[in-house]
Amino acid sequence: MFVKHRRLTTLLVAIALLLVLSLQLPLQDPVKATELITDNFNDMNYDGWDTFGILYNRTDYRYYDAGVGNFTAADKTLRVNGSETTWDLQYMNLAYLNHSVNYGTWSFDLFVVDTPGAECVVHLIADHYNPAQEISTIPGPGMNYSYCFVMITHNIGEYYYQPTIDFWRLVGTEHTSLGSYDVGPPSYSWNNCWTHFDVTRNSTGYFNVYINGTLRMSQQEQITIPSGYFIFAGLTGQAIDNVAIYDYVVPPPPPPEPPEPTEPPPPPLDFTLPLIAVSAIELIVIIVLVILYFRRHP
Repeated sequence: MFVKHRRLTTLLVAIALLLVLSLQLPLQDPVKATELITDNFNDMNYDGWDTFGILYNRTDYRYYDAGVGNFTAADKTLRVNGSETTWDLQYMNLAYLNHSVNYGTWSFDLFVVDTPGAECVVHLIADHYNPAQEISTIPGPGMNYSYCFVMITHNIGEYYYQPTIDFWRLVGTEHTSLGSYDVGPPSYSWNNCWTHFDVTRNSTGYFNVYINGTLRMSQQEQITIPSGYFIFAGLTGQAIDNVAIYDYVVPPPPPPEPPEPTEPPPPPLDFTLPLIAVSAIELIVIIVLVILYFRRHP
């Protein structure tokens, strides 16, 4: 009788646990954040991106429409392919994607070419895609607005004397710096060097900017934008790759560990002396055996 009661108690406990789990599971949040956009251009095309060109004139600080953008994905990156530029007149090629992320993660690799004074710009969030448009033609207050990175090469000219990365908030013609990072000394070169960026923004508005896995800038920005574009603007030879946009904060990968120092391999073992010793012993044994043989067989 005791055994039956014990089995019945065990069965009832198991049923109770199952009922508790079945009641609690629907209370959990079933919604999981999803990856929104990824493109590594391995298919050698940039389908889904729209492109165009603008001319930036530093004499009047204005943008002018300049036709289509010149891009190629033949090397499995989105690379600017043509249109020479000068310090006073920059022909920028722009490629953009639609997105609606205000808080989340933007991840990408950039290849910036060392043209003195040249810029490579990435708009993480923008309510417009063409800065050549007149502000008056964009309806609504606060429009023509974006958060963007500007990668600036070293320059022998007017403004920049070493490669820097500036994080800006743009509202019309107003530029507000949210942070700046000097990539290297004036002798540093961007050429032949890909740089990885992870930019996160949490629900409180904090931007964190990671460069090659290391946090370099952090700034809180509460202002949001009603709609969004991701824009890559570059000059000839500049490129972007491995673009990923998420609607949640993704921890950036850790910076690469420096290689551990390797000890030199041990010298090869020298068997010369042991072999000589063994050979001498063998010779002595052979001589002793020969002597014993002749003594037994005179």
